[in-house]
Amino acid sequence: MIPMSYCPNCGVELAPSEARCPLCRTAAPQPPETAEKPYPPAANVPVGRAAPRKRRTFALACAILLLIPVLTCVVSDLSIGGTLTWAWYVILSFALLYVLLFPPFILLRRRLMVSLALDCAGVIGFLWGMERLTGGGWFLRFGLPVTLLVYAVVLAVVLLVRKSPWNHLKVLAATLCGMGVFVLALEWLINRSFYPGRTVSWSIYICIPCLLLGAALLVIDRNPACKQELHKRFFF
Repeated sequence: MIPMSYCPNCGVELAPSEARCPLCRTAAPQPPETAEKPYPPAANVPVGRAAPRKRRTFALACAILLLIPVLTCVVSDLSIGGTLTWAWYVILSFALLYVLLFPPFILLRRRLMVSLALDCAGVIGFLWGMERLTGGGWFLRFGLPVTLLVYAVVLAVVLLVRKSPWNHLKVLAATLCGMGVFVLALEWLINRSFYPGRTVSWSIYICIPCLLLGAALLVIDRNPACKQELHKRFFF
């Protein structure tokens, strides 16, 4: 049904085709023009599902492309020596690359925590494979403890940033203290594995400044005036 209009001057009912009132010749009110949208609303487009699908497709395509150098090295090694020798190093390296790169693209929820666990497992597997290939005995006494130590420090910092109600100064102070303890533990592991009888030395020069810087940040955090001045100067 076409809506009727009326003359704004005398109130006479006007036909839709009349541009002026037939009685007082006043211009008839024109209905507001509605601009047509060039495209229909994208209400049925699953935007939330499109991004994960694109990410997975991109990860799958990159994974297939990275198989080219791996298979090339395997075929070359087999054709030259009749068995796999140096190609194992390439296989281990690319396997570690797969573990480090692709889980964040494929996983949808809790990507960071699962990716960190997979990264730790990938590094452990890579070091174990390198030890088997080189014939050394350093994996259990050095490679595995260092990898677990790094994973523990990174996991602690991530949980501190994500779960703790601390502000940036406290998180930075805790991170510096953790770095100092990590360096000290790293030198102890190196000495225990390769230099028995040697005491820690160079790590003390790193551990003490880290601990003091962390303590200084905690002192500043307890003073609101100093914290505000630091925020003004460094946008921290």
